[in-house]
Amino acid sequence: DNAIDLGVESLLARQALDGSWTQQIEGYGPGMTGLALYALMKSGLSPKHPAVARGFAFLERQQANKTYTRSTVILALTTRGDDKDEARIEELVEELIRTQDSRGWGYPEAEPDLSNTQFAATALRAAAAHGVSIPAKVWTRLVDSTLDCLVPESGSPPSNDPPRGFLYRAGHDHATGSMTAAGVAILSINWKRLAKADRQ
Repeated sequence: DNAIDLGVESLLARQALDGSWTQQIEGYGPGMTGLALYALMKSGLSPKHPAVARGFAFLERQQANKTYTRSTVILALTTRGDDKDEARIEELVEELIRTQDSRGWGYPEAEPDLSNTQFAATALRAAAAHGVSIPAKVWTRLVDSTLDCLVPESGSPPSNDPPRGFLYRAGHDHATGSMTAAGVAILSINWKRLAKADRQ
């Protein structure tokens, strides 16, 4: 709890006068602001807290044109739970779905990678829990593209096969801890969403 309190204090201290969190704002627009708002509300701050309200006022004036940005704005809006956000959530989800390809998500102007894909998957999970309909094909394509980033089997007997992690992008030469966490998280999200779809 103390660590969370310190994190909240740190975020509040870094909010700009216009309500934003301004890291790379020229390239990513309100992406960092969406992420900060999501973190603050998940840490217990009310959507009516003055800093959160200022952040959303900034968010509402900005376009979200990148995968990271669309994803963090979806996370913030679904967490706030305000009826007036429904149309924007639906619009951002449609943009994410439109920019998905067989390899996942990119910025979207660059090649898809597991980092962008993880953010998109997390945002779609939040939108689905919020009541937004996500086509089943989005989840199945997401599974396929994520498994493409899994380090291939070595061909050795299972007892001698080294640990297999996930790559930043299919074809890269080594796995990393962060991308392995992303791959496992994406597959966990998909397993739950597809299991729910089967029950329906």
